[in-house]
Amino acid sequence: MAGSEQDEKAGRAVAPAAGDPVRRRGRCGFLIAAAAAMAVCAYGYGVLSHRYEIFPYHYIGWLLDGRAFDWLAPRGGYDVAIDRRAVPCREIGPQTLVLVTLGQSNSANSGDSRFRHVPGVYNFNLFDGQCFEAEDPLLGAGGDDGSVWMPLAGQILESGLAAHVVIAPIGLGGAQVADWAPGGRLSERIARLVEGMERAGLRPGAILWHQGESDRGTGRDAYRAAFLAMARAIRDAGIAAPIYVARATRCGNVESPGINAEQAELGINHAELDLRQGPDTDKLTEPLWRNGCHFTRAGLVRHAGLWFAMLAADIPKLLGQSR
Repeated sequence: MAGSEQDEKAGRAVAPAAGDPVRRRGRCGFLIAAAAAMAVCAYGYGVLSHRYEIFPYHYIGWLLDGRAFDWLAPRGGYDVAIDRRAVPCREIGPQTLVLVTLGQSNSANSGDSRFRHVPGVYNFNLFDGQCFEAEDPLLGAGGDDGSVWMPLAGQILESGLAAHVVIAPIGLGGAQVADWAPGGRLSERIARLVEGMERAGLRPGAILWHQGESDRGTGRDAYRAAFLAMARAIRDAGIAAPIYVARATRCGNVESPGINAEQAELGINHAELDLRQGPDTDKLTEPLWRNGCHFTRAGLVRHAGLWFAMLAADIPKLLGQSR
């Protein structure tokens, strides 16, 4: 018994106290591991949401009756202008074509590769109302990678049809057509763009719409109504530039023939709003062109070529509307 009592006392003597450094280190290690696991999960979700257009603010909004986080939507987009060279918008030379681009991620900075600055190409920044020498990621649009608009601008300059191109991008990944209609989550972006461009002395020559991947489950009538409401709001704001409607619904191997057909109809049957046909990018199906929902570098160049083919004959007249 005496030996047992001594062993028990000895055991109590060597047992670590609650505040022992060994236990504290163990708890700290667990907390660090848990934080690291959470960071990895958050990063993984971010990658997937960007690639597959699961735009988080939609889900947060739905959880809170869809309205609490609406203020986030108009403020989204790339806005790191620290290393960009600013150029006064009014000092950009003659023969300038001003392109407003909007829609969802394939109208923004979601391509596989970035394109560097090309002399004569400028970027109007929605957030500060200034013009900069353009390079990817374009200021004002969502995403942080490459865009179709840089190679398109390069093709326009190479053709000699314009001497300068100003890109004014406001597209955001995951956007639905209803988000852009009056009262929608992104309608404020259009109003803000119009005001900023007026102050900068810029007038759009063409509006390029590329959207539809998030509306594969939307009915044709609903898509048409929301798009036409947006187009009328643009006209009511005093913007007369033609609106080119791309046919775009493909994400991965899934597309919507119904929405694609509606986009084609919009580009043909609404001359009173000066709606025109854009390219059918659902035809770009090969792995050479696409990586999931988005475009590879080769796909961005090919995509740009489709836009150029739709715009080229109109550019001389579009120049007259710009500036």
